[in-house]
Amino acid sequence: MVPISSQKENKHTPACRELEPQSGISCASASIRIKYGNHSMGTPEVLKPVYTHQIFEQEVIRGYQPFQSDILEAQELSIKQRASKRNSDCHGLDAQAAPPQQHASFRHPFAVFASQRIRITIVIAPSCKTCSIHINTMPIPDMRGVEKETILVGQKRKKSDEIEECPAENSLTGVRSFANETSTNVTPMDQKEILKSLSKAVPKVISITSSTSAPDSLDVSTFVSTNLIHPGDYLDSPIGTIISTYTRDRSASDDFLLKGNERSFPLVEYVLTLADGKAPGINEYHRHVQKLALFYIENADEVDLTSDQGGGHWKVLYLFARHHKTDIHVKGKSGKEEPILDESNSSIDHVTSEKVSVYSLVGYMTLFTFYSPFKKPKSGNVLRICQALILPPFQRQGHGKAMMSCVYEYARGKIDKGDNSESCIHDDIVEVNVEDPAPGFTYMRDSMDYCLFEQLFVVDKERRTEEIQEILNQYLPNDEKVLSWKPLTDHHATILAAEAKITKVQIQIAYEIYKLARMNIMIREEEMKWKKGDQSDTGSIEDKRSSLFREYRLMVKKRLNHAYKEEIGAYGSSKAEKQAKLSEIFEDTYHKYYTILGIQQSLSVSS
Repeated sequence: MVPISSQKENKHTPACRELEPQSGISCASASIRIKYGNHSMGTPEVLKPVYTHQIFEQEVIRGYQPFQSDILEAQELSIKQRASKRNSDCHGLDAQAAPPQQHASFRHPFAVFASQRIRITIVIAPSCKTCSIHINTMPIPDMRGVEKETILVGQKRKKSDEIEECPAENSLTGVRSFANETSTNVTPMDQKEILKSLSKAVPKVISITSSTSAPDSLDVSTFVSTNLIHPGDYLDSPIGTIISTYTRDRSASDDFLLKGNERSFPLVEYVLTLADGKAPGINEYHRHVQKLALFYIENADEVDLTSDQGGGHWKVLYLFARHHKTDIHVKGKSGKEEPILDESNSSIDHVTSEKVSVYSLVGYMTLFTFYSPFKKPKSGNVLRICQALILPPFQRQGHGKAMMSCVYEYARGKIDKGDNSESCIHDDIVEVNVEDPAPGFTYMRDSMDYCLFEQLFVVDKERRTEEIQEILNQYLPNDEKVLSWKPLTDHHATILAAEAKITKVQIQIAYEIYKLARMNIMIREEEMKWKKGDQSDTGSIEDKRSSLFREYRLMVKKRLNHAYKEEIGAYGSSKAEKQAKLSEIFEDTYHKYYTILGIQQSLSVSS
C-alpha cells in the first residue's frame, strides 16, 4: 500500500459494475463474529467480516464448516444479494450470469469434507489495541451423511427440514470428483494454526478460550461480559493532536456500561486528531489498529508509518469517540488506591469518584504526502488518502464525510498541520487524491466534491480570481434559466481542479453532477408552471424534458468516450457494439449521479 509519486489514481469506474462486497458470505467470514467493545453490553450485535482471503486460504478454515445457522444466514445473504443485483438498474449485468446462491468457498474440498463445525468470536477492545478470542468447535456427527447434513450450493432447506435440490449447474459434482481423486480426509487446522492466521487481522490477543458444545446467543453474551469492559480497554487520551470535535445523536441501544457504574448520554462527542507517523508511539499504535482493515478492505496491507519509501511522509487522521465515566478507585488493605474491576470486590475500605473521559477508536485515514514536480498547473505536494476505515458499528452515520471534510480543510491550510519534525514537507498541498477507492467511498467522495464545486464556483463569487471568473462565464451563465452544455476542456478542468485541490477527473464529475442538479430544478420549475397554467399542452413539457436530457447525455458521453477510449475500443468490432458499450457506461454513471443527488430517475436513459 506504499504509494509512489508516479502512481496514478484509478479512473472513475461506473457504478454497479461488480457485486458490492458483503459481510458473512464466505465460508470463513460466516464462521467469524466480531464484537466491538464500545457498543452495547446487552446481547451483542453480530458483526461479521467482509473479507477473509488474506487470512484463510481460499476463504475456508481448513477442515471446518460454519454452524448450520451461520451457513443458512450466508446463503440467505447471497440470495438477497443476487436478487438485489438482478433488480437493480445496472444494465451491465446479465441476469442469467448472476452468481451462485452461495460463495465459492463453500464448494472447496476443505469445507465440503470437513469433520468439524466452528464459530470464532472476537471481542475487540474499545482502544483497538487488544482483543479476546473464543473458539467454539463441534464434530459433524455423521461424515457419511456430510452431503445431506451440509447445506451448500445446490441445496436449500425447507421449513420441514427436507432438502430440495437446486438446478444442476449448482451441484457439487466437480468438487466430489476432485476429492475422490485425491482424498476425502481433510485435517482440520489446530488452534495454534487458527490463531496464527487470525493474528494477521486482529490486534494483540490477551485472552483465548474454547469450548466444544453447540453455541447459542447466551454463550457470546457471557463471553463478552467476562472479557470487557475494563477501564484499561479504553484510551486515556486520544492519539495525536486534536484538530476538531463534533457531536452526533446516539440511540439508547448505543449506550455502554463500565463496571461499577452506568452512564447514559443522549449525544456522543467525537474527536478528530492528526498524528505524525514518526512521532513517538504512533507507529506502534497503528500497527495494532491497521490489522482490522484486512476484514473490511479488499487489498489492505500494513504500512510502516516511519518509512521514507516513496519520497514522502505519513500522517494518520484518527477519529475517536469520547466517553465520560466515573472512574471508581478503591483503597484496599494495602492502603493503595486501585481501579475497581469487579463491583463485588470485598477488599473495599474507601471509595473515591472522579469524572474523567476515556476514548475509543471509531476510524482512521492514512495520509501520504509527496512532492510532484510535474503536477499542473504548478508543482507541489500531493496528499494521497491511502486507506480509510470506519469501524462497522459507526458506519453510515456521516463520520466518513466528517473525516473527508477535515482532509480538505487540512489541504486548504485551514487546519494547523502540526509539522514539527524536520522530515515533514512544508510546502502547500496542490491536490488531494485517493488510492484505489472502493465503490462506497467513491459515492461519498463524488458527493462531497459536488458540494465543494458548488461552494467554490457558484456560492463564493467574491473570492474568485479573474482567471477563474472568465472560465466560469463560459460554463455557468449568470442567467439561471440558461444551461450551458459545454464539457469542460482539459485545460479549464486543470485550472478549476487546482483551485479546488482535487483531481481533474473529480472536477469533471462534480461539474456533471452540478449540471444534472440544475437540469432537474429547471424541469421541476417547468412542471410547476404547467400545473398552474394550461395543462392541456403536455407535449411541450415532454419535449423540454427530452431536449434537456439529450443535451446533458451528449455532454457526459463526450468525456466518457475519452476517459474509456481503450475499454470501448476493445469492446466488439462494429460501431454499434462500441456505441452500446458507451451507452452502458453512461447509464451506470447517470445512475450514480442521480443517487448522489437523491432524485428520482424520471428521465429516459435511452441512447
